Amino acid sequence: MKNQTAQSLEAIAVLENQKAIASSHAAIATLEKAIGKCETQLSEQQTALPDTGPLLSQRADLLADTAIGEDRSAEIKKLDAKLEQLAAQRSGAKPAMDALKQTAEGLRRKLVDAQAALQTLEADKNKLLRAFMCARAEALGVEYLAAAKSLVDHYKRLRALGVLLHGYGDVRPLFSSREGLFIPRVNVEAMPPTMFYTSVPGAIFPTLNQTHLEAQDWMGLEKAALLEIGIEIA
Repeated sequence: MKNQTAQSLEAIAVLENQKAIASSHAAIATLEKAIGKCETQLSEQQTALPDTGPLLSQRADLLADTAIGEDRSAEIKKLDAKLEQLAAQRSGAKPAMDALKQTAEGLRRKLVDAQAALQTLEADKNKLLRAFMCARAEALGVEYLAAAKSLVDHYKRLRALGVLLHGYGDVRPLFSSREGLFIPRVNVEAMPPTMFYTSVPGAIFPTLNQTHLEAQDWMGLEKAALLEIGIEIA
């Protein structure tokens, strides 16, 4: 993991992925609507085509009459002319219907591709979000560590002053008797375990198990800081 700011490459990747997913959903909706429109138009044109079934049945009956000696030639001729007219009508409608079928077929292929692309984007989403949140945790970890170090420094100085105050009269304690500061370590690269040598695992700074010698060191540092401004503490 790398330390990154809020405007990291990981954040940009997540935003781009979200935008692409939204675009894919919109594209799929557009394709589905176009396919539905083609299917509706095709169904309407098919419904509008003349049904030659009854006429063909009628022609079969006339031919049967002819086969048993009845003269149906005039009726057959008239029926054939009508069937020819209807066939021409169906033939004339065929190019437009074929175009609708081909259009729908092409749209369905595009829909399959769009759905596959969406699945890929959805599969990438979790990976990109993990990378973003890890980068964000690393960036916050750096800030957390700096704040923790500052807090520890201030805490040590106040503890030292609290002890030193007892030598100059009865004063109100700076800390309660049950005070204890514990700052946990965060599992990020900015805070490797080897950076902290504490008696409590997973801690940046625990005070409950601090030794008297360490507290004496804090007072020594505070006395030195006071001496730098000319104030001497015995």
